[in-house]
Amino acid sequence: LLPVRDGRFSATALPAGRATLTAAAPGYVTVTRDLEVVAGDRLHDVTVRDVRIELERGGAVSGRVRDDHGDPVAGAAVAVAGLRVRSDRDGNFRVDGVAPGRARVVAEKDGVTAGDEVEVRAGDESRLELRLGQ
Repeated sequence: LLPVRDGRFSATALPAGRATLTAAAPGYVTVTRDLEVVAGDRLHDVTVRDVRIELERGGAVSGRVRDDHGDPVAGAAVAVAGLRVRSDRDGNFRVDGVAPGRARVVAEKDGVTAGDEVEVRAGDESRLELRLGQ
């Protein structure tokens, strides 16, 4: 983790080669960028400058996972847009920071899956119910 102050960050003493920079903030879509760090001539030389990352406001996807009898399913793995959570004891789940647009939501428990698509809007919450076994 790097401290960010006034929208700026600095990382020092990185080894030369490929580095992966990940920027994340609550309510925003996580951004990952690969950088090539060049060796400096002297210790503490800055060799990569002006890396600009703009975070996009994300949306939330929430809902409930139920079994084919309509009972809540606790501990189901729920995935949307590469993000993963587990449903709580009442079958509820919430995934924040989902990129706006159409997203496929899939729940799985004990080899049984359910999926649906949802429209995600920036700063908004989309809800759905998933029924395993149907």
